[in-house]
Amino acid sequence: MKNMCRTRSCIDWIALIVVLAAGPVWAGLPIQVSLFPTADSFVREQAPTLNYGGAGLLCAGGPDSVNAGGQQNGRFESVMQFDASEATGSFDSAYEPGRWVISRMELRLFENGEPGNSLFPRGVGQFSVKWMSADGWTQGNGTPMVPMPASGTVICWSLLQTLLAGGTEETLGTLVSTGTDEPMVYPLPFQTSLESELNAGGVASLHIVPITPTIGFSVHSTNYFDSSKKPVIYLVAVPRGDADGNGLVTSDDIGPFVTALLTGALPNGLRTAVVDMNQDGVLDGRDVQGFVARLGVF
Repeated sequence: MKNMCRTRSCIDWIALIVVLAAGPVWAGLPIQVSLFPTADSFVREQAPTLNYGGAGLLCAGGPDSVNAGGQQNGRFESVMQFDASEATGSFDSAYEPGRWVISRMELRLFENGEPGNSLFPRGVGQFSVKWMSADGWTQGNGTPMVPMPASGTVICWSLLQTLLAGGTEETLGTLVSTGTDEPMVYPLPFQTSLESELNAGGVASLHIVPITPTIGFSVHSTNYFDSSKKPVIYLVAVPRGDADGNGLVTSDDIGPFVTALLTGALPNGLRTAVVDMNQDGVLDGRDVQGFVARLGVF
């Protein structure tokens, strides 16, 4: 279908918006929320019925990975669970329900390159972060020194395999560890099942999976005492129509909105969903009326 806004008549109509629009008529600030896991744990293939939910680390270890002493402890995977209700509550309060868009979405981890416990493997390599549909698990309180037998919904390797077999997964990214003690920031893709769950204020589970057979990737868990090193999903939301991303819907947004209609992209790199006013997944002339309404013109 031809873009309804890449015509001279549409440009003339948008010019009218410039004449009529005046000042901020609906305003806020970009709202930032940090979601810490409500539950997280690593699991081990060689200890399929044991729980390690009380550990201070998460781990993705390949089947050929080794610890500092050169010993193999098998494959490690990790899961994290986030409750997005806090985020949506903040966004709804600031911008009203349904009138905001997530403009930034990141997973922030803090890597521990040389874990002190000999259970954990070491080694750089690739791993993937996946959204998983199965949320029916709980953290448990086993530790590397005192793992606990898992039962019911308490997560362990066996339960994770059962959950995965009965659900679906979606890869959010293939990432690379560094083997050093440092923060890591991974942008998360939009238009995913994860974004849908976050928008709805639901519970979202992530699954960290080793790819390189020798990788031994460890990060601090939500049990770690230093909150600055805990896993976080970092979210920023702006009001729908905020084409320049400053948290305000004003006449300053008209220029970038027009640019987006004509070129299909916002000039500041902001995602175009911010100005998809009718939320049909297409940026075209049918979004103009909604944009004008947000400016208070009509």
